[in-house]
Amino acid sequence: MLRRHPLWLMPLALYACGVAVLLAWIGVHKFGAGLGWVWFGFFLTTAPASVLIWWIARRRISDFEHGRRALPEPVPSFGD
Repeated sequence: MLRRHPLWLMPLALYACGVAVLLAWIGVHKFGAGLGWVWFGFFLTTAPASVLIWWIARRRISDFEHGRRALPEPVPSFGD
């Protein structure tokens, strides 16, 4: 599903940031962790999403460059 609809990954990455905030809150309030834990939680949740976004974008651009995918036809404007 992510290969066909890559924009679904962006909301998932946004929710991953929410998980990072939750991890940071738990780490700071329950375990007395510092700023390093906050950044580690952020990296832990956003790094996989950024790698997936890069991978999908690279494959999509490659499809257009090698002719495996055609550009959509422009839609005529309302007045035409």
